[in-house]
Amino acid sequence: MVFLYTVVSLKHFNFNILFSGSLMSAWLKNKISWTIEAGTSEVNLTVQRHHLPRQILVEHFCIQTAAKQQVAVTSEQERLGFFVCLSGEDRVSLQDSKEVIHICKGVCGAYFEPKGLLNNAVYRPDEPFSVLSVTMPPEILASAFSTGNEALCRLWQEKRLPNRPYAFRCLSVQPLINSIVSQIFNPPVNQEIFPVYLEAKVLEIISLMLQLLCAQDSSTISSLSLNSQETAKLFEIRALLEEELEALPSPAQIAKQCGLGIDRMNRGFKELFGQTISQYLRDCRMEKARLLLMSGDCNVTDACFKVGYSNLSHFAKSYRRYFGHSPVKDRKKIFPIS
Repeated sequence: MVFLYTVVSLKHFNFNILFSGSLMSAWLKNKISWTIEAGTSEVNLTVQRHHLPRQILVEHFCIQTAAKQQVAVTSEQERLGFFVCLSGEDRVSLQDSKEVIHICKGVCGAYFEPKGLLNNAVYRPDEPFSVLSVTMPPEILASAFSTGNEALCRLWQEKRLPNRPYAFRCLSVQPLINSIVSQIFNPPVNQEIFPVYLEAKVLEIISLMLQLLCAQDSSTISSLSLNSQETAKLFEIRALLEEELEALPSPAQIAKQCGLGIDRMNRGFKELFGQTISQYLRDCRMEKARLLLMSGDCNVTDACFKVGYSNLSHFAKSYRRYFGHSPVKDRKKIFPIS
């Protein structure tokens, strides 16, 4: 999408982004930053890039602007990719289409774009726009993964409309995907081992997104009753659920804060993300608790309260039901308990 290109035109100021082709051993060793002035505005762009086997390219982009900015972008080559938005928001207007794609924190997706596609993106100054991107040639996806061809067919369905040479499919960010992204930026390995670790984690993300893409029913997606404003609000609600696990507001407070009725919020959340709010909240709490336990930062009691449970017995039963074993077992994996 718009955050992935190597040629960008900002108002009347053009600049090229040049990268080293060598594989670096850690994110901080492969980091390039720019400050670009355009009139009275300033845009800071940071890019971190890694080349992996199978022609897979992993990039982390962070764009920060002092004022609301519109950026025109042209793709230099055909791209197939997956992304996870980590912070901020980007509204993309696509070439020869009235469609506007809203990308914000908590959104992930799959996309295809041909060479020469012109897009316009609008970035806001409130929060840096940060995204993790994984791209590869379409034929690599089809040959390297058992579900590659099916996933491509699902994605190609988005290209059927006239004047729509691109494809974009929003996917539901599972707590497990968030956990993997967190592990990529906070790796438990040294710099020498990091490239292999990164490759394993990226393949894990691709596998999970392929599963989501293949599981989606295109007829259901095309019949969504939500408008773009309601969709954006539901993404805000999902981000709130992830951030406020320890002291989550009531459903009525969440709905009021985001400007939706409770019934509309509940039905819309299930329609958009394929899970009820309570199911998604359970997944978030369980995955966060497991990360806390395996990091060694918390014992079982601490993890219980940090993810919003008030009853230790209820937490332990929920954990066992979700993972198939007790929370103590995950803590023992890193810190043996005598």
